[in-house]
Amino acid sequence: MNNRQSDAGEPAREEDRRSSELPPLVERMKRDILARRYKSGEWLRLTELEGHYNASRAEVRKALSVLATLRNLEHVENHGYRVVVFDEALDIAYRETRFVLEVANAEIFIEKGDPAKLETLRDKARHFEWGIENLSYGEVDLANHAFHSEMANLSGNPVMARTIDELREVILPSSNRPWATIRGFRTSAEEHFEMVDHLAARDLKAFRDTMHRHMFRWVSGS
Repeated sequence: MNNRQSDAGEPAREEDRRSSELPPLVERMKRDILARRYKSGEWLRLTELEGHYNASRAEVRKALSVLATLRNLEHVENHGYRVVVFDEALDIAYRETRFVLEVANAEIFIEKGDPAKLETLRDKARHFEWGIENLSYGEVDLANHAFHSEMANLSGNPVMARTIDELREVILPSSNRPWATIRGFRTSAEEHFEMVDHLAARDLKAFRDTMHRHMFRWVSGS
């Protein structure tokens, strides 16, 4: 049997299994931002948010403030809140920082991690691959984020995992996405499985090379 196929039917819905201290409204809005319901630079209107989330203006204002603190949104004085505007130089800086942490995280796992954890990571890779043909655009983004979030947990270092997640979440809604085609998604899916295989083989160099390709391919437009 091809180990990249789920047994049958739709895989279990991807959710971050780590407990969250964020209020439910903030979690819902954050999930929509990460799923790109809102475009880079889009202003979020209070009236529309109140209706969509069935929340009071005070609740929405508080949620927007929290999301700005988390850097999921940008607050502009006298204008309101908007999705962060794409900035290529800043985007690359965030990616370079995250890349260093991703490799360090993998090294810690290779040195002392539990190989059994890779089965959960492989399941999330399968879900992303399945989602390319079966989920909405935003849901595929969330499945991709779930894979990378699970990988960040491998080292067992909660500070590193949280930092890696935050670096992804800051740039994700505003990122330029020339790779976001069916071909690009499928290439990403293949690389997900490659990274899992490299970790299983405890091959840090191969993991590093695949991760770098995975994160920076778009820079060269390939």
